Amino acid sequence: SEEATFGIRVFKNGSMGFATVNDPEEIEQACAEALALASASPPDDLNGLDDPRPVEPVNQEPDPAIATMGIGDLVTLGADMLERIKNRDARVVTDSGQVYTVVSERAIATDTGIALSDARSIAGGSFFGMAVSEDEVGSFDHDGQNVLSAAALRGELESAADRFVVKTL
Repeated sequence: SEEATFGIRVFKNGSMGFATVNDPEEIEQACAEALALASASPPDDLNGLDDPRPVEPVNQEPDPAIATMGIGDLVTLGADMLERIKNRDARVVTDSGQVYTVVSERAIATDTGIALSDARSIAGGSFFGMAVSEDEVGSFDHDGQNVLSAAALRGELESAADRFVVKTL
């Protein structure tokens, strides 16, 4: 699924208010809500914004291949991982798991002159389950991995699946 989230933080006389919306058409309403919350909240000396200063950029460009991975690709990869776990040891039962991609952009702008943004993409997956043999249940455990490169995803999830099997036995 795709989602946009806009967070508005307002500082007023040492008090803070915060509101979020998913629809850009509702940003003005979120600003009003954040202002109302700041007006009703007690002040705190630690609330406020820092002065602008240089920030070192993150030297990791988002992998555009992560954004192009479709649901079918992820379902196939998830099914392959379940099959891998089952083939490693049939006693291991995967109770739940996930394979996912996240593509995001974040930005901050303040009236003190701070203006930053970054974009990122992450792909990953995880497994949760246990080993079951007749009347014995092994340890509940989990494993998973996040990566910044679509090309690395399958290999890293295979390694996580193999570790998961060993940990549940």
